Amino acid sequence: MLLDYATKNSLDMTEEDIKKFTVMCEELKCSVIQNGNMKFELAETVKVFWNTPAIKEAYEKRNTFHLTDSAKYFYDNIDRIKMPGFEPSNQDIVHIRMPTSGVVQADVILKNIKLSVCDCGGQRSERRKWYHFFDDNNAVLFVAAISEFDQKLIEDETTNRMEEAIRLFWAVFNGKFFSKAAVILFLNKIDIFKEKIKHVKIKDHFPSFEGNNTFDEGTLFFRRQFRDGIHPSFRRRLYCHETCAISDQVQLIINTVIDTVVQENLKDTGMI
Repeated sequence: MLLDYATKNSLDMTEEDIKKFTVMCEELKCSVIQNGNMKFELAETVKVFWNTPAIKEAYEKRNTFHLTDSAKYFYDNIDRIKMPGFEPSNQDIVHIRMPTSGVVQADVILKNIKLSVCDCGGQRSERRKWYHFFDDNNAVLFVAAISEFDQKLIEDETTNRMEEAIRLFWAVFNGKFFSKAAVILFLNKIDIFKEKIKHVKIKDHFPSFEGNNTFDEGTLFFRRQFRDGIHPSFRRRLYCHETCAISDQVQLIINTVIDTVVQENLKDTGMI
């Protein structure tokens, strides 16, 4: 994506560089497909690629095309990744971005409580599969990337990602389903959001925003955007958290979510 953007927008690169980096991309695909090992020469080319001014310029424009949020992390760690016998760390694993396809179900035990979790893909093409899982839920966890307030959908280049998430949230929590479920909203990727608002104005993408372009006022604005469009009965059961999935903080938030689910169930049974 970076190379495509740089070449399509005629950023300052020689024909030799473009050819070299195109070969690099093909070699990376082959190394992943075959055995995952990276040759020393290939790793050095990746480092040169990442430090090329035109590629850095393309990276600064990444909100205009679809680049995974973790790209910088892996480029910055190429010296470690290229080592023979490399094994990914926990941080490496949580930085991997894999879109959910279909519905993935799993039973997990957290805080000595068995939970049955369904992870539903959020893309438009996946949503028709959700309805099979709308009955008899104790909680619904809705994850929206707050950092994507200035980006467009992959499926529709005319639609703002955050606007799509807000409208979808309203549609889900204005209907007949989830009448007793706790509604938990994660405004995710706050680490990226904090950095982005240093040079991107929220008002440029959400004209109704009237606050200062700060983390606190920005997150408050988006909290209200999600909350104000849903039915009052859902608002009373809405719990919102700002999260960063690659941070240790997320475990504390998950513990809070579990406590919320347990308390809501106890209320339903009349025990509290």
